[in-house]
Amino acid sequence: MEMDDQNIKYTVVLPVEYVSDLKRLAADKVVPSVNAAIREAVETYIVNRKHEEYVKGMTAASKDPAFMESIRDIQKAFEYADNEVDWEW
Repeated sequence: MEMDDQNIKYTVVLPVEYVSDLKRLAADKVVPSVNAAIREAVETYIVNRKHEEYVKGMTAASKDPAFMESIRDIQKAFEYADNEVDWEW
């Protein structure tokens, strides 16, 4: 595994058909390169997993009476400030 300050070169194993499809997409200029397509796919996967974790955490928090009371307190604290803002920024 090679590293520089921002990236790590890491070997993965992919099905032949995936690599063939990615090479075709790169040759057809649908994606900049196989590497770029894989990076985008990994980024999308990570973003989706983080979103799922966030939703799961917020769903659990919404069942916590202390958390919900805190949210209501915060809303109440900002109620006056919110009324001062003209909603057209």
